[in-house]
Amino acid sequence: ERTTKKPWPEVAHSLIQLALFAVLLWGIYYTGWSHTPNDLYTALPMMALIFVLASDRGALARVLSTKPMLRLGEYSYGIYMGQTALLQLIRVIEQHYPPPGAMVLGRRFADWAGILGWVEALSLLTLAVLWGALLTICVERPAASRIKRFFHDGHRLKAA
Repeated sequence: ERTTKKPWPEVAHSLIQLALFAVLLWGIYYTGWSHTPNDLYTALPMMALIFVLASDRGALARVLSTKPMLRLGEYSYGIYMGQTALLQLIRVIEQHYPPPGAMVLGRRFADWAGILGWVEALSLLTLAVLWGALLTICVERPAASRIKRFFHDGHRLKAA
């Protein structure tokens, strides 16, 4: 005898997704930079979200299925590949910051740190998305197209 299980309500999916996302954010922001066993607070929610989001039900799943998020997903490999260059650029820029005691626009430079941190983070995010889009459009897609054409036109790898 086969029984069919009733699917969970949408609100249950949403609550689980939001709880896992909250734990993930907590893990990212409050467990420190160095690798410790606390990294589980980041890794475990990420792994669980894969399964929880697979049903495409719930608030977070709906947000991730919007056009901007899907487009960001298309650019994600380019963003991943391009972020290192941007992080190195920020590193070089930070080496040339004024010393903390220097006066900038009538305030000590160190007093600007909170504002500058947000400017730096938002600039990095914006540049990473733009750079990732450029890499996707100008490198990844043309390369994939050429590879597909190469194999479609009858070229095959010779077995050794």
